[in-house]
Amino acid sequence: MSVTTETRGLEAVQAWASDLPQAFTKAAAGKVLDVSQQTASNVEMVMPVDTGWASRRWGNPAEYGLWEVSDDGLMIEQGSDLSVINMFEYIKKLNEGSSMQAPAGFIDVEADKAGDRLEGQLNEIADMVE
Repeated sequence: MSVTTETRGLEAVQAWASDLPQAFTKAAAGKVLDVSQQTASNVEMVMPVDTGWASRRWGNPAEYGLWEVSDDGLMIEQGSDLSVINMFEYIKKLNEGSSMQAPAGFIDVEADKAGDRLEGQLNEIADMVE
């Protein structure tokens, strides 16, 4: 299971990145980071808690590698390759609905919200350029 945010706004930024000033790309990457950090916090807040193991590891790049930045910061993936990392199977099962504390797909809901927020913010940047 992986949470990847892809939006029309992000695709537009990536397509224009080679022709736009570096400041524009940096601004877009800043928006991606802001939304990603907020999403990590949101997932941690809605994640079921028994021991706190799962919520402490979600979106914690330094400790467990559930955070991958690529494309000069224009893409941040949380929860990458959870299906092949045994110690994160528990988070996958939580998202599938194994706990009564959160509905199935709670991570997916936060990813959808993040996509909407990011698209709006990137469209604002794009409108300034047009």
